Amino acid sequence: MKSRRLQYIIMELLTSLNEILFLIPLIAGIALITWLVDNRLKDNQFVANITDARAIFRLLIGVVVLGGVYLLDYSYDYGCIIIRDARLTSENFKYTSIALFLICLGYLLPKQNLRVAVLSLELTLWLYKLYFIKGGYNTGLGGGADLGVLGYDFIALVLRLAFLRKINQLHINPHWIWITTFIILYLRMNLL
Repeated sequence: MKSRRLQYIIMELLTSLNEILFLIPLIAGIALITWLVDNRLKDNQFVANITDARAIFRLLIGVVVLGGVYLLDYSYDYGCIIIRDARLTSENFKYTSIALFLICLGYLLPKQNLRVAVLSLELTLWLYKLYFIKGGYNTGLGGGADLGVLGYDFIALVLRLAFLRKINQLHINPHWIWITTFIILYLRMNLL
């Protein structure tokens, strides 16, 4: 009986890993780019400009706006019901506006501890929405994640964590941002 249970657990693990197998080239590319930026291009002016807090802020604002317009930030797809039109619903407008307001406020506040608190609040609200409100992770006949929503969430979470890292002036290796993002989205894909 125990061996059958163990076989079942192993098969479930392999099945869930198979769902993210297509991400391996993306992960390898991101790891290579991160390694190049950390080790070979540290003193490059272009890299310094694109990893600056202002550049990350602008990218994050752009991603949040695009996610709001194309229903990637607040997707309510579930099961076989997949909606592909770009329109602003009241919930979508509300969540996008709150995110934009808190991100801008966190960027513009003069005191660092207030900035970190506001951005941490925004990240907490976004994670709550990701786990408990948002759809798009159990769609279609197989019940897998919508790749557009998954890709958007990946980019949005990486930018949020990188922005919080820059604002807080944390000396955390960027690899931990990628690893944290993968863990959070993997848990979202497989637990809920």
